[in-house]
Amino acid sequence: MDDFTLPGGGGGGAGTNGTNEPIALTSNYNKLSESIRRHAPPQLQCSVFCGGRRCKYESPNYWSSEKCTINGIFSTWIDDDVLAMCRPSTSTIQEFDIIGQFHALGIKSVINLQVPGEHASCSPGPLHSSGFSYDPTFLMDNGIYFYNYSWRDYGEASLAHLLDMVKVLSFAVTQGKVAVHCHAGLGRTGVLIACYLVYSMRLRANDAVRLVRNKRPGSIQSRLHILCVQQFEQFILPNCIIFCNRDLLKDKKLQDFTLQQYLKRQRFILHGKESKTLRHIPKARKNSILNVIFERLLTLCGQPNILPVVLEDDDPPTIAGTPDTIASPEGAATPDSASLTSPFEAKTPMNAFKSDDIPSSETPTYKVDEVIRALLSDHVNMFEGLARYVRQYRVELNHKGIGAWVRLSNEKNLYVLAALFLLWLEHLRVPLLGSEELTTVVLHAADPTSSLKRLPVESAFSLDYILHFVANLHAGDAEVEAILRRIAASLTHRIVPSTPNIKVHLGFHTQSTEKGKPRVLSEGTLTKLMLMLHGILDLKRNGVPLSLPSAQEKITKSSAQTPSTSAGAAHR
Repeated sequence: MDDFTLPGGGGGGAGTNGTNEPIALTSNYNKLSESIRRHAPPQLQCSVFCGGRRCKYESPNYWSSEKCTINGIFSTWIDDDVLAMCRPSTSTIQEFDIIGQFHALGIKSVINLQVPGEHASCSPGPLHSSGFSYDPTFLMDNGIYFYNYSWRDYGEASLAHLLDMVKVLSFAVTQGKVAVHCHAGLGRTGVLIACYLVYSMRLRANDAVRLVRNKRPGSIQSRLHILCVQQFEQFILPNCIIFCNRDLLKDKKLQDFTLQQYLKRQRFILHGKESKTLRHIPKARKNSILNVIFERLLTLCGQPNILPVVLEDDDPPTIAGTPDTIASPEGAATPDSASLTSPFEAKTPMNAFKSDDIPSSETPTYKVDEVIRALLSDHVNMFEGLARYVRQYRVELNHKGIGAWVRLSNEKNLYVLAALFLLWLEHLRVPLLGSEELTTVVLHAADPTSSLKRLPVESAFSLDYILHFVANLHAGDAEVEAILRRIAASLTHRIVPSTPNIKVHLGFHTQSTEKGKPRVLSEGTLTKLMLMLHGILDLKRNGVPLSLPSAQEKITKSSAQTPSTSAGAAHR
């Protein structure tokens, strides 16, 4: 199977040749050669395919200087932060001062994909007692992080195992540049780096394979390697959807989702303390979809942009699968002791942007009144130029990776930012405050803290986060009332009546004919909801901290109580 069709290809898009025909991704080996390599005894592999003691991959004299980014090692930069290399030996490390070269190039981590003891006949000397061609402790003693994931040569890795490795690589990039190696630095190394590019940049599998091969010819050699990357793409990309764009792309196969479903997919992608800190808040590539927009709006109007997130300590953080070996400089962070961040908080691969493109501080561009005016505008019936720009964002945030998120974090159009915020809330299949949540609000509005804590944990944390933003705007009472009414319409997917002084535009949900006749939020329910929102906002303005319960605490509490009679009709 040499030909692979790029999903969604055709029409001259990425990964196609301008026709509807698939682009051939051929393996370096035919089926017989690949089978022999996979099943040959280790000594035969070394002597026949590598050269034994005169292994071409480990010989510093075999490769030209152009193919040795690290002098003495067959090595190549795949992007600005990730280096693919063959395994170094103790003698090479000493002769060519590899540690000094690592430090000079900013390489802080080494990821070793070998099984201890493999390719023993290729090493110019006996393997170290660790089973590798060098002593991992020597790296640690010289300030280099070391990770080992055992992956059999010519073997396959499970998708979950690949995801674990990719997460650790993403974490390592946050500490500095990373060198990845297996034996030759072509097969397993190429697969891991290609999967990392799929994960971090949202590249399609075929594009990632071609990029790695272009940088390091001979990489990702076998059909199994190609298939690994393609299956990883199918495994990971559906979990990275931010907007359901069925209305834009006219594709009935695109499924809308609830907040809970979105967060479930998000928890699958995130890891470390980040997965714990942001497990109840809609997070995306670089930060939260809400957080990026809110902080940008606050920055543009010169308001404080500190949006705290409550971190509960009720359960241990989820950590990526532990490598077989982790060694780090004394006192330095490892995936167990530091926050394992997602790739969108890491350094961006392949110069997607430069750090000097993102100002650390920015002179306020707009007044708060202008931000408020954007939030209250009609984001559904925008003029075509802005509407097209918003549609472009919705598509690119799903598929373009870090570049689209960097552009969003530097966006200066208030109306685009406000539209994306409100549209995200309104495109959820189930409103953040549905019928059951509104019943809770009606019954407990007099005690806003209690009312918030009684909501589903995902809704409570998201609502709390939104109100952080409103509080940080420092708007006047009349403006706050207008903002909360507009947000209430998006939270409930209902029509909120306008007042003589406040025009509340219809949201995206009220324009959709497939949902039937839109319902109006009753005056009584709206009054109770506004009472709760104002109450929480007043607490935030006065600096009163809100401690929201975790999902596990809610389950424990509810199981210990007798179910009470529902007042489900209270909000109607």
